Amino acid sequence: MKMNKISVLSTTVITIAAICLIIGCSKDNTLMKDANLANDNVTIAEDLLYSDLTVEELPDCNFEIISSVPLDEVEVEMLKYVREEEKMAHDVYYVLSGIYKKPIFNKIMESEQDHMDKVLCLMIHYNVEDPASDEIGEFTNDQIQELYDYLIDLGTKNIIDGLTAGAIIEDHDIKDLNDWMELTVKESIISVFTNIVCGSGNHIISFSDLLDGFGTEYSPIYITETEYQDILDAGSQFCGF
Repeated sequence: MKMNKISVLSTTVITIAAICLIIGCSKDNTLMKDANLANDNVTIAEDLLYSDLTVEELPDCNFEIISSVPLDEVEVEMLKYVREEEKMAHDVYYVLSGIYKKPIFNKIMESEQDHMDKVLCLMIHYNVEDPASDEIGEFTNDQIQELYDYLIDLGTKNIIDGLTAGAIIEDHDIKDLNDWMELTVKESIISVFTNIVCGSGNHIISFSDLLDGFGTEYSPIYITETEYQDILDAGSQFCGF
């Protein structure tokens, strides 16, 4: 499959990598473990960007945050980008779940919500402003908006294209997250991103299996053929915190 509208390597990642070279990415080796964020949500949110949220509105941050120096510019940008990237996946699956009666779209949509929440936990902890809109299909990042529009146009044509759109989402997600992880040493960020990559691997396996049932083979656009085959060969994995 060819997709000329979307570049194989995220231009955002390239731009941020350039920033990293200019300002220097923080490399802190003195890491300290904070108390479990799940027990500290309200304290973290007080007098900060999220002080207007109630306890019920805060995400379930049931994993340990590893705190070091404050985020640098690159890390702030990566959290904002990934937060919207996971929302993009959620929103595409939301639309497709209303068109096709395949449980996969609704099931993975719920998983993407969990991914969004985990990134939001990091943003709350580090006091990073959340760019995610409450509206379906609206994004502040132009590249993500363009990808969403493309995937909706593709995915709503028929079920095979819908499943292909899902595979593209997970393909794109894995590539971007792996690139971002090369630009940080923050253990908490790497842990969250690693778990999202794991989940995306499971998702792309599911889409691949369903496409096989229609006599269609997915060809990766972002990750390499070897990486894709390794994911398929490994099979579904347990992903969790």
